[in-house]
Amino acid sequence: MKITLKKLTLRNFKGIKNFEFEFDENTSISGDNGTGKTTVFDAFTWLLFGKDSQDRQNFEVKTLNPDGSPIHKLEHEVEGLIDVDGQEMKIRRVLKEKWVTRRGSSDTDFTGHETTFYINDVPMQAGEYQTKISEIIPESNFKLVTNPSYFNQQMKWQERRELLTSIAPNVTEIQIAGADQELIDLVEMMRVQKKTDEDFKKEYSAKKKLIKKDLESIPGRIDEVSRMNSGEGEEINSDELNQSLVKIDTELTSVRESYEQQKKSIQDRRRKASMIESAISDRISVLTKSHGDKKSQTTEKIADLMRQFSSVNNKKDFLEKEIKEFAENIKVIEVKIEKLREDWHTVNNDKFVLTTELKCPTCLQDLPNIEERKIELSQNFNKEKVSRMKSITDTGKGHNERIDSIKKSIDEKSKEVETLKGSILKINKEIGVLESSKEDVTPIADILNSDPELKKLEAELKEVEKTIVSVPDDKASIELEQKRGEIIATLERLKGIEAAKLLKVKRLNELSDQEKNLSLQLADLEKFEFVIDRYQTNRINMIEKSVNSMFKLVTFMMFDQQINGGEKPTCETLINGVPYSDANHAGKINAGIDIINTFSDHLKLTAPIWVDNAEAVNVLTETKSQLIKLIVTKDKSLIIK
Repeated sequence: MKITLKKLTLRNFKGIKNFEFEFDENTSISGDNGTGKTTVFDAFTWLLFGKDSQDRQNFEVKTLNPDGSPIHKLEHEVEGLIDVDGQEMKIRRVLKEKWVTRRGSSDTDFTGHETTFYINDVPMQAGEYQTKISEIIPESNFKLVTNPSYFNQQMKWQERRELLTSIAPNVTEIQIAGADQELIDLVEMMRVQKKTDEDFKKEYSAKKKLIKKDLESIPGRIDEVSRMNSGEGEEINSDELNQSLVKIDTELTSVRESYEQQKKSIQDRRRKASMIESAISDRISVLTKSHGDKKSQTTEKIADLMRQFSSVNNKKDFLEKEIKEFAENIKVIEVKIEKLREDWHTVNNDKFVLTTELKCPTCLQDLPNIEERKIELSQNFNKEKVSRMKSITDTGKGHNERIDSIKKSIDEKSKEVETLKGSILKINKEIGVLESSKEDVTPIADILNSDPELKKLEAELKEVEKTIVSVPDDKASIELEQKRGEIIATLERLKGIEAAKLLKVKRLNELSDQEKNLSLQLADLEKFEFVIDRYQTNRINMIEKSVNSMFKLVTFMMFDQQINGGEKPTCETLINGVPYSDANHAGKINAGIDIINTFSDHLKLTAPIWVDNAEAVNVLTETKSQLIKLIVTKDKSLIIK
């Protein structure tokens, strides 16, 4: 696609009041600084994309007063005539201010801006307009093929690198490996495991890091194990300890047998005493039962009456508690009723007041049918008021009905309490009659003290208790057990020392073997890394060669050699071997045109190339694109050739 700018008309755009520019295949726009050369380029980019030539969306389009303030109520317009593959198209963008006259005032207020768009004099929405422009030339491609400084000065090196590699002839893995068998094996691994050379490099670098970390820790771990105290130097004769243990076991058996005999004799006497105590208890039971039969009938009647008394009295107390709680509930409900009564009067006294301003929020004029709207609002207010008062009244009726129900329950329970009080008096009277009718019998204590058989058993018990003594403490056995435990602990410690010595030697051997294995693994990883580095070096050289083959004037350094021997991705433009940043202005412009030519060929797209400060270049690089040169001269007005 070939795009050519035929005509550009500026009206009130960045200080240019009204100017028409006509262009051919090679056009020069000259003039002194400040006469508007760059403004023409800004106008073209604003017409297409709403930005200036520096890719800024927020820049001053309006014509300004001498004090720097904008001149208001002007339309700022750029119109262009472009040729697209022989088909002419007229496009126009207009920016104007929006002013509103408020009702009842002669003054106007500024409320913002609006932009209108036209293609071949047909008005369009912003989205539709931008879609049409993008169909002709996308913004990213426009900047790439029209601005010689865009690629090197406005794109990040990562973006430049990605763009170059995307259009460069493809370099295959087989080409990179060549006849190197190790590289061929690497390419096969990459294919089978579906990994890139960088994936392998990161993976092996991570593995090396872990192995080196383990290797660095092993000397310290060996030193730590070597310094572990496993009991060396402690001299203890285990044979003597075993002999002492046998002797103590013999003594311990003898002492325990003697102790058990004493303990058995005392236990026999205690069993005899227990049998006598049981006989005494049986005799007391017989005498007590005989004594108790005489009063049992009367006692049982009294106990039954006492149970009745307790049941009736508990029921009375429960009812009295309920009555008290009901009374408290009535007080709470009466408070609620009083609050409802106040709410009812408040709502009843509430009057309709119009609080809403019946005006249009936009033009501030009175809305139509105001009186009908006021009546409607008043009726709605009164309807809601009646509804609220009815709701309060209904709630109050419910509370009163609840109070009546509670009072009825209080009356019923109060009558029941009086009946229960009468029953309590009757039960107390019956208990008193039974208590006074009890027979006068001999106290049980006198009967027990005078019984001959009971006295004989008590005397036998005293004689047996005299022969019972406490079981003596088994101190000898305890001391022997303690000595035995100390010897066993010492023998166990000796076993632990031997085990620790063996474990220490085993651990030192394991650490030594681990160090050797890790060193071998590290060597294998480093060997494989050398293969990856060789593969990447080949790839770097081939990629740079592939990219540079597409350009006539410039070359690109795609990788930066590091001090450690590694290659860091970059994208440095070179002009005859000189970095772009160090080249003169003429070299930079010609380099930019060379780059534009390559991308134009790749995109099959040419568009006007705008060369700023073209006076610094004696001979411009040849190009198929339309050239528009901006040249600084001493002329005080713009000259177009």
